[in-house]
Amino acid sequence: MIFACLQEALRHHQAGRLDQAEGLYRRVLSVDPLQPDALHLFGMAALARGRFDEAHRLVTQSVELKPAEAIFVSDLGVVLESLGRFREAESTYRRALELNPLHAESLNNLGNMHRAAWRPTDAANAYRAALAIKPDFAMARGNLGNTFADQQKFDEAIACYREALALDGRFLDARKNLAIALADQGHYKQAEDELQRVREQSPLDSGVKIRQALLLPVFPESADAIDQRRQRLDGDLDRLLEDDLRVRDPLAETPGPAFYLTYHGRNDVAVQRKIASVYRHAVPSLEFTAPHCRAARVSGQSPIRVGLISRFFYRHSVADHFAGLIRAFPREQARYTVLRVTGPEDDVSSAIDGAADKVVRISTRLGEAREQVAAEELDVLLYTDIGMDPWTYFLAFSRLAPVQCATVGQPGTTGISTVDYFLSSDRLEPSDGQSHYSEQLVRLSDIPHYFERPTAPDESSGRTGIPLPAEARWYVCQQTLFKIHPEFDLLMGQILRRDPLGIVVLFEGQVPTWKALLLNRLQRSIPDVVDRIVFLPRLARPDYLRLLTQADVVLDTIHYGAGTTAMHALALASPLVTLPGKFNRGRVAYALLQKLGISELIATSPIDYVERAIRIAQDPSLRKSLCTKILERCGVLFSNPAPAAQLEAFFVEAVRGHSACQA
Repeated sequence: MIFACLQEALRHHQAGRLDQAEGLYRRVLSVDPLQPDALHLFGMAALARGRFDEAHRLVTQSVELKPAEAIFVSDLGVVLESLGRFREAESTYRRALELNPLHAESLNNLGNMHRAAWRPTDAANAYRAALAIKPDFAMARGNLGNTFADQQKFDEAIACYREALALDGRFLDARKNLAIALADQGHYKQAEDELQRVREQSPLDSGVKIRQALLLPVFPESADAIDQRRQRLDGDLDRLLEDDLRVRDPLAETPGPAFYLTYHGRNDVAVQRKIASVYRHAVPSLEFTAPHCRAARVSGQSPIRVGLISRFFYRHSVADHFAGLIRAFPREQARYTVLRVTGPEDDVSSAIDGAADKVVRISTRLGEAREQVAAEELDVLLYTDIGMDPWTYFLAFSRLAPVQCATVGQPGTTGISTVDYFLSSDRLEPSDGQSHYSEQLVRLSDIPHYFERPTAPDESSGRTGIPLPAEARWYVCQQTLFKIHPEFDLLMGQILRRDPLGIVVLFEGQVPTWKALLLNRLQRSIPDVVDRIVFLPRLARPDYLRLLTQADVVLDTIHYGAGTTAMHALALASPLVTLPGKFNRGRVAYALLQKLGISELIATSPIDYVERAIRIAQDPSLRKSLCTKILERCGVLFSNPAPAAQLEAFFVEAVRGHSACQA
């Protein structure tokens, strides 16, 4: 009777009829309370229903009764993982593999542990080992795809997802991840179609609803297309706020920030606030307050504790701007903790850690990360780049320090109510800058960064060896391709029409498909001169810097301009022409040139931008005089300790102000 009852229960369980399955498991356990298979399966049904403590109790009992059963031990690891007990989960998977080294499910689960700890090679090896044992294991095939996607190897990831779907056409996670990879490649319509297929299979999936709303094209067709897509987004967000959304793990189920919004050249404050409201509505677990934030810190107590947090504290453009700050802080009234998420480590990450007063390695899981940051009892938490990454975006919804700040590592408002200040500069912000932020705007006198001057390349070979026609005039735009706004297409077209010897030099970028997508748009927007737009592959750093020294003009993009690359161009005395935009993200080169007092490179209109670029490119004496002026003055931009002192003064004052308000 028990065996037949269990068989029937399992059929219901596998078909998703959990009510019927649980009823039968209870019937078996009423006859034999220590029946291990019933305890195990009832526990896994409870897990599927979100009853985690009950699942833990039941599966633990089954393991105690059959400690050598690898599947029981492995599923206990799954339960522990769901409870956020990740270290115990990993050791439990390893124990299951000691019992049965050929248990494919445990290898897959162990791969997930490696992936979460940013051990991509170990993760891929675990998934491949699972597939060697069980070639039709769709989940392991999909997870292998995730390791490729983590490394931006999207072709390989997409192949894995399609193979997983061929094995199991209802594998929704594989289809979601396929949509994400297609979107990252820039295949907007294909990604949209895949998400719609997921929605049809799982119409109540809140995460998919949010993904559909926030999906944005990498390369919008036109300025009008941008406005139409944003209008649709606004309506979708309103509908989501009225929906009964339920998201348990936002990192796994949703896209996080709407990354490409910032590149549209529009005021994002209203839409970012609305996106944040959708997440607070859908994910109640985002509401977390560290215990020490519930009580005021005594005013004047020193030194204050400041944390800096990012996923990009390694060789990355974020670290280019903020690594030096950590070393340059005066430390007269503050101490600095680097909060680094598990991820790549290199010489830059080592230098950052060496400059910090304390380093804490933070989990990639939100719940665990919140507890870790809360334990530091920080007075100030500085997010260097909210919006670049879902992990810091979602973490910022918590109150982990009395004073929480964002800054220009990702130069746009967060829309998140628990982020108190946006740290910017008078030089970057227009007069109406506060209207661009949900945070209180702080205008420091300097840009809040510390940038070390790059080593100048050997220029003795001139243009020799650079794969461009030496006799042409080189208009070099070294920006990542998604910064090229549709309106910038038209400026490039005007430059090329006005200068028959000109070529515009772009760089292919980190995702191979982006070049073709942008080129397709350019063939429609400026078809008569598109043949004089040249794409170079990504260059080694010395070659890239040498190219900048040989440019006739460096072109800053509009709406979202150069930051790191503006510093590179000016360090090498390359004439960088810019048209300042309405928002700080389009005003970095403008701010730098104003500090140098070189107005000749600052345009006042699109027409003026084109004319200045052409005049400089065609007039060697003018270009030489500008290069000389930049070279004489640009030293003030590099290794400047003033922003670090300004930031520390602000942190101290903000903590005192908070304490006074709470007293």
